[in-house]
Amino acid sequence: MSKYIAVDCGKYETKVAVCDDSERSYREFKFRTKMDQGRFDDDMLGRGTYIAEIDGGKVVRIGADATIETEKVTSKSDEMHRSATLLAIALAIGKPGKEDVTVAIGVPYTICADVEARNKYKEYMLPDGAEHTVKVKRTAAEEPYTVSFKVIKRYVYPESIGAMYEFPEKFMEVAGIIDIGNVNRGGTYINTRSIAQNYSFTDEHGGQDLVSSLADKLTVEMGARCTVDLVAKVLTKPYEKRYLVNKTGDKTLEEKSRKVIDAHLKEYASGVKKLCDTRTWPLDFMELVAIGGTAQLLRRELTEVFGQSIYIPENPEKINARGFLARICADNNIDLESIKNDKNKKKPDSKTA
Repeated sequence: MSKYIAVDCGKYETKVAVCDDSERSYREFKFRTKMDQGRFDDDMLGRGTYIAEIDGGKVVRIGADATIETEKVTSKSDEMHRSATLLAIALAIGKPGKEDVTVAIGVPYTICADVEARNKYKEYMLPDGAEHTVKVKRTAAEEPYTVSFKVIKRYVYPESIGAMYEFPEKFMEVAGIIDIGNVNRGGTYINTRSIAQNYSFTDEHGGQDLVSSLADKLTVEMGARCTVDLVAKVLTKPYEKRYLVNKTGDKTLEEKSRKVIDAHLKEYASGVKKLCDTRTWPLDFMELVAIGGTAQLLRRELTEVFGQSIYIPENPEKINARGFLARICADNNIDLESIKNDKNKKKPDSKTA
């Protein structure tokens, strides 16, 4: 076995981290978790969109150009998450042929803590002993190729815990992980590297709710329609440009939109802190790490609400995949850091998945 693959299949994006021990290579990639019907003769595939036939099933389109989003439920035991996970493994392998792989996937803690539910999820996503075949087309110009793989070792970890494996030095005593994804937001309480379930929490008010409610508020306050797509784009901008640009150039309206956005995001971050307070987190005396794609959007507000000591890493949406990979490599005596260092000495690879 040489390939170790971690897949964090979220409801917004599927994040992947891959280590090849024999080639001493490491890479990461991600794609949107959306799916609809596909065709291999599609010659207008957009960036980050793939055509796939998985285990002889129907041909699907997965990624940015697909039109059907994942359902807003905590469970991930559905066809879209399974298809995206198997496609991610095929893309991680990256070439035709057969291969044995070691794979780690994530699942909400409420499911992972239940042995029966966890094993059922593992068997649904990656059936024991099964050989999978994925025919995939990665670009409009590329011919499809077929990869077959068998998952020799399967690991399932609770979502958020990737932060502990990625930053072990922050979890030697009492610490907390705040994970704000597209659908869910949660807090995982860690006591000496073990999850304390009674102090942990999760709900379904993630980034999707944040953006949707902000779009509604801006529509009312500005007296003009503000769509979710528009607001989501604005929130990705640097703080000094985080406002609605009015076509008339009215600076008063721009400043008004800035104030509405600032107040709404501050209120949301304060709501996350209230959840921690409800679970009696000793916030003044514990390490805090914030991860998840929405944590990046809220970097300013989370720091304001929780204080400068909260740690929000770069690319926080990738932390679970990175951490899961670090754990399975350690469990299999693979020196991941050495491989990463080798990669950093080489010229960066600009190729996509």
